[in-house]
Amino acid sequence: MHGNGGGGFYPFYALDGREHGKRCRRILVDKIQGPFSAYHAHLQYCRGEAEMEVAGSSNVAIYGIKNDIDSVALWVRDSRNVLMTGYRGPGETPETGKLIVERSADVVLANLIHDSRDDRADARNPMARIVTADGRSWTTVPFDRPVVFKATRK
Repeated sequence: MHGNGGGGFYPFYALDGREHGKRCRRILVDKIQGPFSAYHAHLQYCRGEAEMEVAGSSNVAIYGIKNDIDSVALWVRDSRNVLMTGYRGPGETPETGKLIVERSADVVLANLIHDSRDDRADARNPMARIVTADGRSWTTVPFDRPVVFKATRK
């Protein structure tokens, strides 16, 4: 979705197992002022920088993400008013986290459940990471399953 695109996906399933390039995204929401909604994004096997990216956009709602591999499930950057409710999946967690928010305001990540086994090294990686415009960073605590993780300003 780009520019004046809007609307949404009801639901969105992407399950092929092919290797994709670094810039591949299952869903890219780019420079959309919304509203845009995705009702259950089942995102897997992309192996790009992120399965779903929201960039330079506002008024985006994602109602559920499932992700089973070692990839970033959602990357939000330079955006405003983004809601993501519900994450679930047993995939390995990359060092960056499964959910990344950079230089964005009014972002809410809610009901984050990760099924990582405690004996895997990746279980010590954070589920979510927020990075502000001035470079400060916050992460969830490893093994946390937060009900709400919120970025209020860039």
